[in-house]
This record gives sequence, C-alpha cells and structure tokens, in this order.
Amino acid sequence: MSEERPLCPVNLTTRCEIRPGDGPRRRHCGAICYEAFATVNGQHGYPPDLPAPEAGVGLLGMMFSHPGYYCVVAEADGRIIGSNCLDERSAIAGIGPITVDPDVQNRSVGRRLMQAVLDRARERGFPASGCSNRRS
Repeated sequence: MSEERPLCPVNLTTRCEIRPGDGPRRRHCGAICYEAFATVNGQHGYPPDLPAPEAGVGLLGMMFSHPGYYCVVAEADGRIIGSNCLDERSAIAGIGPITVDPDVQNRSVGRRLMQAVLDRARERGFPASGCSNRRS
C-alpha cells in the first residue's frame, strides 16, 4: 500500500486502515456480516442469508482462525467497519464474504478490502480468483 492512504469514509479527518483479521475481531466482523447482508437483502425484498448475527460470528470465526484463509478488516477511529477473506485452500483462490457496515457502505471501504485480498492473491501466485459463496 502507498504512503498516502485514502480518507476514511466514517470521518473525513481520519484515515481508514486495512489490518489483518484475527480471532479477537471475529465477533464484531460477524455482526457486520449479518447486518450488511440483511440490509441489502431487505432493500430488495429478500430474507437475510444468515438467520442471526451469531451465524455471521461463527462463519467469520472459522475463517479468521483457519490457516487456509487470509482475512483483513477495515478500521476507522479504532472501530471495525468491514472485512474480507481470501480462501487459499485451492488452486483458484475464493474471495469473500466481503462485508461493510451498512452505515458506511458506498464510500470505498469495500473497494479497499477487495484490493487487499486481490493483492494477496497476486503475491501468492494464484492464477485466478473469484467470489465464493462456499460455506466451509
């Protein structure tokens, strides 16, 4: 990443940081996962993909703690605002779920999270990567 980081979408006086995802961050990221998909689905008249925030916590908890996944989080003002993961267990890397707090969607957080995992896929020499909806 470059020295100059883009302005954070939460507060224009703050910088948005992309950091490694780890176990302690999974609870908050899991709740964001649930809320992000529930919000988008609700806007289109569909039920949530996940039955409750705990399902998001379980899903991301597994991904954040599994050595076959590379996960990142976006933080602003010490607050986690999104996450994304790269499934490195196959010849073709899988991406997702990418989730951004509904309060800060459409402000380039998702773009930064996606770029972080695409950079990782390129660094690791994956010939291709794609969005994954696999529930491991």
